Amino acid sequence: MRRLAGQFEAVIPAGLVDGEGSLRLLAQPLHRYRSERHKVVDGAVFAFVMGTDPEIILLIEAVESGESVEWQFAVAPFSNLPMQLNHNAQNVWECSRSQAYVSDRPHFLYWAVSVRDKMLADSP
Repeated sequence: MRRLAGQFEAVIPAGLVDGEGSLRLLAQPLHRYRSERHKVVDGAVFAFVMGTDPEIILLIEAVESGESVEWQFAVAPFSNLPMQLNHNAQNVWECSRSQAYVSDRPHFLYWAVSVRDKMLADSP
């Protein structure tokens, strides 16, 4: 899993006041798991960090697919910064800067998250 995660590079574009450059992949996964129900043979959650602050969460799974096992990955931003993720020097994911949302309570600042994909619950 660590070897696979090492094939990814996370980058914050140049020209930002609040950070730029490559993010560091934590060597140890945050969590390791398997799930017979979802046919996950092996899975791990990794973090790309700035200092020790996680900016991108990377999920890597080996999933049973018929007679073979397929590797899959998913990415989630854990920051309001624009970022991109490359796999073997090819861009595979990117996000723009999140827009601040200020409610009627100005001392609370929220970052809006938009959902593009939905997972449907398993049928009973």
